[in-house]
Amino acid sequence: MSRSNHSSHLHTARSRRRVLVTLSIPAVLLGTLTAISSPAGASNAVTLYVNGSLGTVVSGCSSPGANACETLQQAITAAESYTNSDVTILVAAGTYNEHDTINVPSTDTLVIQGAGAPVTTINANNSGSVVMINAGIATLSGLTISGGNASNGAGIYSNGTTTIENDSISNNSTGSAIYIVGGTTSILKNDTIANNVGSANGGAAYIANTANATFENDTIFNDSGGLYGTGIYNNGTANLTNDTLFNSPGTYGYGLTTSGGVTTNGVSI
Repeated sequence: MSRSNHSSHLHTARSRRRVLVTLSIPAVLLGTLTAISSPAGASNAVTLYVNGSLGTVVSGCSSPGANACETLQQAITAAESYTNSDVTILVAAGTYNEHDTINVPSTDTLVIQGAGAPVTTINANNSGSVVMINAGIATLSGLTISGGNASNGAGIYSNGTTTIENDSISNNSTGSAIYIVGGTTSILKNDTIANNVGSANGGAAYIANTANATFENDTIFNDSGGLYGTGIYNNGTANLTNDTLFNSPGTYGYGLTTSGGVTTNGVSI
């Protein structure tokens, strides 16, 4: 073989080796980029719809109008079928005569957004808690929650990480309107909690031992309960900012009674 032919053959072989190496590198990088762009636990945004007057479906709830679910519980059940998702349920104005149970998967979050508390009501008709949150991260917003009758949490029973905002929790009976289970965290903002009648301590809200509750810009009045804390009874940790509590007298407590840790800032009692 001539020197020129030998050089040409060597150049070609080296070029082929470079091609083979070049092809193998993207394969490795592709796997790496896929892992980065789709990490385990990544969330997808999902919106479901409830319309008591127009909805006709019992599952899916994937669009407004006729393809919305007729009841909130149907939409909650649909939401619980998702994983790795942030689910929002949009609830059209109306009165929904039901009591709802929520079990949010640990990979998800759930927001139930009403059309506004004055026009969107969930009424349990004196049959159990209006909303029972058994697990997960949930937000209730823009709703009136009434007609509950239960020994713990006639309006809302919270055993998850719960945000309650821009709601009216009213006209519930037997137990505290809101019951916050020990070891959990709840945030209440811009709510009206009124006209609840309970036999237990804390007609408006009961914060159990080791529970943590934050109240901000809430108005709490005309609630009655047991001997202590006919507004709020705190046995855990409570933080109140710019809240107003009035006209909730008890035998030994008025508005707020605490046997746990409490901080207040700008609170009127």
